[in-house]
Amino acid sequence: MASRALLTRLLLLKLVLTSSKSAGIENDADHKRLWLCFQLKEDLVSPELRDSISKLRKKIDDWYVDDNAIRDAIRETLQELFSPADPLLSESLYIALDQANAVRLVHLIDRKYPLFPSSDDDKDGMPMLKVILRIWRSHTQDFDVTYVVAGTQVDSKAFSTDDPEWSSWRWCSNTGNFASDIVRHRAYVEGYFPPKILQEPWGRLCVERVLRWCRGRHRITAAIVGHLLLSAFQAPNHFLNACIKSAMSIILMNGDVCVGITMKILSLS
Repeated sequence: MASRALLTRLLLLKLVLTSSKSAGIENDADHKRLWLCFQLKEDLVSPELRDSISKLRKKIDDWYVDDNAIRDAIRETLQELFSPADPLLSESLYIALDQANAVRLVHLIDRKYPLFPSSDDDKDGMPMLKVILRIWRSHTQDFDVTYVVAGTQVDSKAFSTDDPEWSSWRWCSNTGNFASDIVRHRAYVEGYFPPKILQEPWGRLCVERVLRWCRGRHRITAAIVGHLLLSAFQAPNHFLNACIKSAMSIILMNGDVCVGITMKILSLS
């Protein structure tokens, strides 16, 4: 299934790139923007295209062929993407696997009925993740492909540089926050706010409150900004109030904090 999942994604990427090229969109930045939007929210595309994508996924999942056929299809698609004569990609291809910790959780839940034979990978609780990465790398090893694996509870020991298999990988934990860099945090948040909203007092207030309550945490900031984008910034301060109430059981009213019957005023200066 890991190979079929990779094939589906590569075919979708090829579809986006060829469609963009046919529409006269040659700029790499525009390609990346279209692909990113599609990854984040597939219903941004037309219903007809969405239906075609669903059929493609089902067809590949139900495809009664052996692994060699899937392998050949992946290689052929990669060759088209990186074709020297007429490449659809002008630079490296990055394959991102987000929420990699979910694979670990599935393994822990299914340990009683393991999907993979017991191995040394069992010691770090990462057998499923490593199997997926091994399969994908076997398909892409001859191409300019870089993997980005993100998730919590991914132990550095599981991908130690002392292990020859993972020696070329770099494990890092200095991501996911803006630390004390309030300027960078503000730039990130304001980058998603429409200029007209930033000109409004309630828009600037919302930015200040996001900065104060998220305290540099990238994941929480991204989640809130994502919801604001999906809601077209309708009543953003009320939405932020609801988020904080749900997470912390604190009732907020436009910068005022009500805890039980005690009211405290937050300074936004």
